[in-house]
Amino acid sequence: MLLLSYIADKRENRFSLFLCAFILSLFCGLRGVGTGVDTTHYYNFMSYIRGSGISFGSDIGFSVISYFMMGFFDNPYYPLLVFAFITNFLIVYRLWDFREEASLTLMLLIYMSIHYSYTFNIVRQFLAISIIFWGTRYIERGEYTKYIILNILASTIHTSSLLCFSFLFVTFGYNTKKKKYKILGFGSALLFVFVGMYFFSANITKYEGYFAQSNSSIHAMTILKIMCLLLVIFSNNVFRNDEFSVSKYGDFVPMQKQVPIMYAAGLALAALGMKYTFMNRIGFYFIMFEMPFWGQAVRAKVNKNVYRLIIFLIVGYVLVTTYISGEGADNLFYYHTFLSE
Repeated sequence: MLLLSYIADKRENRFSLFLCAFILSLFCGLRGVGTGVDTTHYYNFMSYIRGSGISFGSDIGFSVISYFMMGFFDNPYYPLLVFAFITNFLIVYRLWDFREEASLTLMLLIYMSIHYSYTFNIVRQFLAISIIFWGTRYIERGEYTKYIILNILASTIHTSSLLCFSFLFVTFGYNTKKKKYKILGFGSALLFVFVGMYFFSANITKYEGYFAQSNSSIHAMTILKIMCLLLVIFSNNVFRNDEFSVSKYGDFVPMQKQVPIMYAAGLALAALGMKYTFMNRIGFYFIMFEMPFWGQAVRAKVNKNVYRLIIFLIVGYVLVTTYISGEGADNLFYYHTFLSE
């Protein structure tokens, strides 16, 4: 997989990129019941909606899509296969947008080692995340109407996507030069974060338990990532450095400001998970930007070797601890395909 991404990156080979997305989608989509914690839940949901009709509620979009796909396939596995293809293709092809300034190979390594396992389990939310992540390309292009349409669609699939309207105001905040407009932009963004958090917690009874449960656990990886993010930002003066890294074509380029801002916001939300169980899930929309962040950091003009060591230690730690303890693997070690059932 990494070889394919390397070829795609070095040779601008879109077929290799297609193969990367296709293999990731196929491996996830062909999983059988028992592979992944939530696969059985979605299998039962698809079977239920086929016989009982559309389940109206805040996530009506997902119910409608599932209902029509079950009418077409009449088999719970194939809608999950379609969702896997949509999710992985949108994420992989969004990462392709960053290929000039960031390492595609490293971004895919981070995706496969840290984020990919979620596509087996929190299917509905990661489908919404992939739509939002893809949609951010339109914010960068100033095509705000397209982003708004995609955000509305994502919100009908998973209500927590409402918080992603904040992306529009974050962009307004860092693009404007007047202080009062910056305050207005970032203040409005924060408001939508709280709106998304509210709907995530109050969506009938499905999510309220996430906020009712509390703990005092320390998420060492989240703290480590925050420290490493701050190290990169301050040691290289990221927000004002127009020659932060070297592009694949040898040009000096800055880091897009929204990348560290989004990543920092995601880590801040994830840190709340140290108090409220599963609270970090609402930060997933933002944490997706850790892939382009580190993908560009390893090409930094200064300190790149330090940043390479940091990210490979983080990825290595995740892989080793998952393999040794089995925690976080979510039954993926028992992978089997539904074709064998």
